Amino acid sequence: MISSKSIKPALEQAYVKLMMDVIGRGLVMASQVDEEIKQEVAKFPSNFVLSMKVFPNGPAFVAKVTADHQLELLQNTAQKPDLTITFKHLNHAFLVFSFQESTAQAFAHDRM
Repeated sequence: MISSKSIKPALEQAYVKLMMDVIGRGLVMASQVDEEIKQEVAKFPSNFVLSMKVFPNGPAFVAKVTADHQLELLQNTAQKPDLTITFKHLNHAFLVFSFQESTAQAFAHDRM
């Protein structure tokens, strides 16, 4: 018999991985069409690399600011990011991505 305790981490990991993909792709698309996001991305220099990840080797995305100040996702993460937002544990990322805790609360609780 498989216990729910052994299934829960796997489901949380799959959900966080899916949400990282959605957020990464969403930021890329928004940087092309949303005026507010365009203005924010324009403040970063070309080739600025940002990432979001779960410590130590959990789900992640890496994006780079292009010459025309849009974001593009990077598959090859050989370049060290200029800015990384790191969740300290998969559970912390799950709380934020499942809307059980706001980003501000997670930051205040030192979860990222």
